[in-house]
Amino acid sequence: MRTTAQIIRDLREDNDLKQSDLAKILSVSQQYYSKYEMGQYELPVRHIITLAKFYNISADYLLGLTDYSTAIKNSDFNTPTKELINDILELDDVSKNAVKDYVDLLKLREKYAHKS
Repeated sequence: MRTTAQIIRDLREDNDLKQSDLAKILSVSQQYYSKYEMGQYELPVRHIITLAKFYNISADYLLGLTDYSTAIKNSDFNTPTKELINDILELDDVSKNAVKDYVDLLKLREKYAHKS
């Protein structure tokens, strides 16, 4: 996974912003902000919250804990789906990969079933 430093740099560049723009948003100097992007300083929680709100992304994404920039709301799922997600999250990485492989197989089967 990418580091927070890489993520905030990529987000800034993807949004055509300058370090000085983000420094103003966080109320720090441009030089201080550049240290966040170089990984020399860690972002304080208040800055993580500010950047998550500014970019409309999840804090987990900013921290490199997920590859998905938008948070999934519990209200987006019915109860069986929530239970399935929680069960998958409790698995070790090998088992999670096995679930992913199985889901990929099911999707492939559905794709070809609809062509028939």
